[in-house]
Amino acid sequence: MNVQKVRSNVQANEARADAAQANYQRTVLQAIEDVDNGLVAFNLQRERVGKLIAREKQSRRAADLARIRYQEGATDFLPLLDAERTQLAAEVELVVAEAAINTRAVALYKALGGGWQACATETCTDLADAK
Repeated sequence: MNVQKVRSNVQANEARADAAQANYQRTVLQAIEDVDNGLVAFNLQRERVGKLIAREKQSRRAADLARIRYQEGATDFLPLLDAERTQLAAEVELVVAEAAINTRAVALYKALGGGWQACATETCTDLADAK
């Protein structure tokens, strides 16, 4: 083998190693970004759910008061109907937000590397039964 051919093989191998290292670094940075984005989205959604819980409780209380006023003859049916409509809208918004927080939790779990199985199903079952 001549020296030139050996040098070119060394340079080609170094280039492949550099490309593999760059690809690895890009993958790690993307994973960190995915986790960061997942945490931010989850926390924002959690805050939103907290606010919607308070809103739903307030609308339920307002509907209860409107119902009492209607039953006592203090108001007609329209304020009660409006309060119940507002309550139902708040409940629907809360349910949608709770579904979204679950979706965000799954995305975060996935970004953290979740979804793997450490052992074959039979082995995991055997280990669980042994405990």
